[in-house]
Amino acid sequence: MWLRIPFAWLVLAFLALAVAASCGGSRPGEWKFGDSLAIRSPEKATVTEVAYTGEDGKHYVLRPSQDGNRLLLVRLIVTNSRAAQVSMRVGPDSVTFLGKGLSEFASVDPLPGGRAQEVEETPSEENRYAPFIWGSFDLVQGYQVDGWMVFEVPPTETAGRLRWDTGDTVYLDL
Repeated sequence: MWLRIPFAWLVLAFLALAVAASCGGSRPGEWKFGDSLAIRSPEKATVTEVAYTGEDGKHYVLRPSQDGNRLLLVRLIVTNSRAAQVSMRVGPDSVTFLGKGLSEFASVDPLPGGRAQEVEETPSEENRYAPFIWGSFDLVQGYQVDGWMVFEVPPTETAGRLRWDTGDTVYLDL
């Protein structure tokens, strides 16, 4: 037996589904767009330390400043899709991880002179999470930067949103 549903109800149901899909959050890895920039995060990791070789050839390790915390590493691809040039200053106040509730975590300066400490030995998994996106730079139209951002978080804060607020404002679900 066929169920007869008025056509108007079908149209309304379809429109409701379309609106719900477009208003929902993005899935991790999807591109999110601002006025000039497009950003996505293809990868993230939670670790207890990050090791890398600096431009000076020395070995550095970055660790959480508080016992029990972890480093949340987020790989970002930032593309200038619309403007002739976008000037950016990536620092602790320009990229924020928004955790559960009202928790906000500023990005951590991963470079020598910041939180990284020089070490003598070559650490395991050195340069696994390099390069970092940090400092001031100009991004011309059609070009992109691909690198890692670091946040110190409690072990329970591994999912949330990222607020990119330099050169443009873009929110990205992680």
